[in-house]
Amino acid sequence: MGERISEVARRIEAGDFETGSEKDPSRKVEQQPKPKFGQDVQVEVEFMRHEEPGKTKEGMSADYLTETGKARAAAKGKDIDRLTKGYSSPKLRAQETIDLQLQNDDTGILVINKKLSDPASKGEKTVKDIAVGQKPENVFNMRLRPELDTVVNFAAINEETKQWAKAQIANGSKRSEYDLVVQYYLDHPERSYEMEVTTPLDAAEEIAFAASREIGMSKHLYSDSNVKLLNGTHGPKLEPFLQQILINKDGKRGFVSLEEIGGAFKPGENFKFLAKTKMDEKGKLEVEVRLLLRGQEYGVDISRLEQLARNYKNRLKFEKTASQHLREDAREEKRKTPQLIKALDALQPTGDLLKDLDILYKSRYGEYSGIADIFTDEITSARKLNYNDVDVVYAHFITPENMKLRQKEPHNDLARAFKDALEKILAAYEAKIGHK
Repeated sequence: MGERISEVARRIEAGDFETGSEKDPSRKVEQQPKPKFGQDVQVEVEFMRHEEPGKTKEGMSADYLTETGKARAAAKGKDIDRLTKGYSSPKLRAQETIDLQLQNDDTGILVINKKLSDPASKGEKTVKDIAVGQKPENVFNMRLRPELDTVVNFAAINEETKQWAKAQIANGSKRSEYDLVVQYYLDHPERSYEMEVTTPLDAAEEIAFAASREIGMSKHLYSDSNVKLLNGTHGPKLEPFLQQILINKDGKRGFVSLEEIGGAFKPGENFKFLAKTKMDEKGKLEVEVRLLLRGQEYGVDISRLEQLARNYKNRLKFEKTASQHLREDAREEKRKTPQLIKALDALQPTGDLLKDLDILYKSRYGEYSGIADIFTDEITSARKLNYNDVDVVYAHFITPENMKLRQKEPHNDLARAFKDALEKILAAYEAKIGHK
């Protein structure tokens, strides 16, 4: 009995547990080792629109940075003061924005995203210097995230957004054209849906997926870690995300006009989540999240952010399942139908067949058709796209774009002749292999 009392006294003295008289919490903390992961972790999660890009003739962003854009990205790297990792959209202009920041960190700290070893250029990379063994799109050897990629098919509504923006400016608006373009995108999700453009909600879900994952990392990093995660993405993807999760000082979520947050994101602009872990009174690990945008601090609707992230995750599952079904259907179709490509390779149709087509075309239009070149081009496309069905190749041949290239309409005779040629080739191949 005396030994048990002595053991209890020893444990109290050592601070192994707290009694009614043991009121010094610091003593208890000192005696309990800190968990290996998750406690007192600080993570800065930054989402940035890529730096200034070049422009295509249509006015869209080209996939490279201007010299000004490169210089700005490099200068920002000088401010990195902690362990840093970079993520990027697959687009080169976003990759290069993040890469230049990581390369120009001169504080001596470890940068997770190491430079590629390139003896020829002494470690310096440009868009043209693709490292051996890397995927062509992964020029800068960093983690590429599809959810950070561009708004799909924005070109389909680009002209109407610009026309609307110019009309607003003509009517006295002081906002920039780009700011108004993004406002139109936010205000007219139905147009994105109709034109098969990534909708604002879809864009918000994609960024939320990345944000949720990286904020959640804080619980799994070594205790006392202080890290920065850089994400390079595009406009207009950040704005619809903030519209869904940002909490204003009045407690309301989101915004109606971009003017409420200072306008659309300019090249190189960003916002940051500051995530910090702490233990609550019951010993449960919690993550406190704040949002910094243009010098202002905002609240974050974490439940909405997580819901958006789940929506995107479910979308990925659906797309994966649908893709599997399509592949299975394609395999079944190949088992049932002799492949046109095999027929073309086996018979190599040229000569008399093409001459007959030329004669047919000339008799209808009174000029040389160049059908041999057209036929060769179409078959090259069929091989490249792995089109193995006559109707599919024919459908590609008669698209308005292809017909317009031939500068004759309606080209019905030429189109029929082309399909007839394909069917003759396939029939000859089937006869040769004894297909019933």
